[in-house]
This record gives sequence, structure tokens and C-alpha cells, in this order.
Amino acid sequence: MNSTVPTTRFASVLGCARLWALVALICLLACGAQQNGSDSKQSRSKEKSSGQPIEMTLSQLDGEQFDLKSLRGRFVIVSYFGSWHERGLDELRRLNGMAKSGDASADLAVVAIALDVKPRHSIPKLMTAIEPSFPILLADKEALHGRTPFGELPGVPTSYLLDRQGLVTDTLFGAIPQDYIRRRIRELSKDDP
Repeated sequence: MNSTVPTTRFASVLGCARLWALVALICLLACGAQQNGSDSKQSRSKEKSSGQPIEMTLSQLDGEQFDLKSLRGRFVIVSYFGSWHERGLDELRRLNGMAKSGDASADLAVVAIALDVKPRHSIPKLMTAIEPSFPILLADKEALHGRTPFGELPGVPTSYLLDRQGLVTDTLFGAIPQDYIRRRIRELSKDDP
């Protein structure tokens, strides 16, 4: 009996386990995974606006059109999510909690955009479970292919903070730290004329 066979098999299994661990780590990083509540500077970036307000009109679940222009004069968080993505759902819960708790003053509005291929099946269940206090819009074909008015969608969830004029001030990947949003709104409010 050859005593090197078990060692070789063990090394092969160990090598496969390391390879799968590496693949899993790459997938998590590609999806924008981070620790809940993380305030990592890698999870957000401040934008220099192009000077053009974001223009966007999308359908709501009931078929009514929602125009982002209707929120001008307020700070707006636009959050792209998928009902199939647990981190996206967690983000919706956090945004809803912020909106319902009064953290979202009359000066802050939230809009969520569902990146679901069949939203008429998945979103009603989500709305029953979360009871969002903000509109959930249905992504158009362009957004489903990663092309949005904000540019290429880097991953899910991704959110954008707009100033009162509808200009992008921040891009946020993954969890949105509520303290960061409060601080940014205070900073941006000081810059208002």
C-alpha cells in the first residue's frame, strides 16, 4: 500500500478548498460586500457634479409615472437594489427605518429603484414585508443592463445622494451609514445660497 496517496489526496482537497475560498472572496468583493454599519471610506465617493441635474422618469408598480424633478428643493437618496440581493434588502430596511424615524427630515427624500426582471411578482411581496415610506420605482431596460442616468451601475446596492438642485454629490456602495448622510446634508446645506 502506498502511503503517499492519502497525502496527495489531502493536498488536492486542501488546494481546491483554498481555490474556492479565493473565488468566494473575489465574488464578495465584486458585489460590494462590506460589514454592516461600516463607515469605510471605500464605500463612498464624493462627486464633482457635471453641472447637469439628473433627469429621470420611471414607472411605479401601479403604472403611475414618477418624475425625479418632483423632489427638487430637497436632498434625495436614489438607491438601486434587487429583491434577490440580501444586502439590497437590508439597505431598503435601513433607509425605511431612517425615513420613518424622523432622521429623514422634510429636507430628505428617498427613492428606490428595483432591478428585478419580473418586478410585478417580487416587489408586492417586498412592499408587504418592508412597508416602505418612499416610492419604489421599476428599472427600465437601460438600468437592467447597468446603464443609468448616473452612468454605469457598479454593483448592487448602489445609492446616489443628490443635492437640492438634483446634482449628484455622493455615490455610495453597499450600506449607507446614516451618520454620514446626516453629516453630508449639514455640509451641503451650509453651501446653499
